[in-house]
Amino acid sequence: MLDYQQINITIGVICVIKCMILLICTLASDYRKEKLHRCLTLALAIFIPALILNIINISIEGSAGINMIFFQRAARFIAFILANVILILITRYLMIFHEMKTALSKRAVLAFYCAGAAVLVNILIIIVSQFNGMYYYIDESNMFIRGNYYFVNTILALISLIINACIIIAHRRVFSGREFTFLFSYALIPLCANILYFFYTDIFVHSLSITLTIFLFYVGIQNEMERQLKEKENNARIAVMLSQIQPHFLYNSLAVIKHLCSTDPKAAQETVVEFSEYLRGNIDSLTKNELIPFEKELHHIEVYLKIEKKRFEDKLNIIFDIQSKDFMIPALTLQPIVENAVRHGITKTEDGGTVIIRAEETEEGYILSVIDDGIGFDLSEINMADSVRMGIEGVRNRLAAMCGGALDISSKPDSGTTAIITIPGS
Repeated sequence: MLDYQQINITIGVICVIKCMILLICTLASDYRKEKLHRCLTLALAIFIPALILNIINISIEGSAGINMIFFQRAARFIAFILANVILILITRYLMIFHEMKTALSKRAVLAFYCAGAAVLVNILIIIVSQFNGMYYYIDESNMFIRGNYYFVNTILALISLIINACIIIAHRRVFSGREFTFLFSYALIPLCANILYFFYTDIFVHSLSITLTIFLFYVGIQNEMERQLKEKENNARIAVMLSQIQPHFLYNSLAVIKHLCSTDPKAAQETVVEFSEYLRGNIDSLTKNELIPFEKELHHIEVYLKIEKKRFEDKLNIIFDIQSKDFMIPALTLQPIVENAVRHGITKTEDGGTVIIRAEETEEGYILSVIDDGIGFDLSEINMADSVRMGIEGVRNRLAAMCGGALDISSKPDSGTTAIITIPGS
């Protein structure tokens, strides 16, 4: 004869191990702060204690003693509550995922709320059941006994699952075939488990079904979303790079090279080398997910300024005040700021001007300054081109994400612009 107690304990232990592995993976993910990821992580963090409580309940069932009875009552109650909270969180997961794919109609939002409401009603009845035993009770021999209205628990859970399944089917066109399959598994697997458990209680199938559902979510949905987010980040980095390699700069550089070919072939040759080095520096930045030495960023700036200097000659004056070099920064952090100072500050004035590039060490870290005496602008009336705004926001985002740094810009019309980058110490 099968020992169902040992089978259920084994199932529970396997589920705990799998969920703990998934929890570690979600916590270690680069996208753990994403809303969808946080929802799945929270579901796992709640489901693991529920699984452990179920294992304990199965282990002590039938053990005599007032303390054992009290402990099982408390553990059963908490496990039931947590199991229903999991259903709410997974419903929330589905809602977030739908919102990422398409704007939800009022009818869809209402349906999701109805699915959650069914679970909330179930939680309220579970609380009431502790006093009247309508769902279940623990008898004097410390055994779990179903109450007369236990079927309501199953029906309410099924209502929530069926509503979610209907929403998934109704919006199936916004999902890929893979996404639809994994999403629908959420409704189908627990649905079958609830029906099975309603008629056959010897094997505890709830834990196995929810574990399998969360696992399928992680494999089928989370991994795909992470891939899409990485692709989005790569596209953003490409956009930032392209925003730095402006067509006007390419055309003007080629025009300078063309002019030098007839007037100073040796200088033209040097400019070609510098121009190719500039392009290579921008392209290389696409592969830099980590910090780079400041000296490397500084060299890239020097190459850029050599080309601009050949074009503007005496109209563009550069002053380097580099007091410290031994630190790391995100790639393409300082160069876009210097380029904006040249393009939108100095070259807009009739007589040209000066750009000062300064690097200094402080007690808190490092400060990089780019100061120009160009036309400046009114910060309250700023109306930058999309490419300029993208470049500045890109710098701010990289600084904040990669080293906890910050970018502050101050400017006044006809008084120039000052950009200060703060890099925290290691």
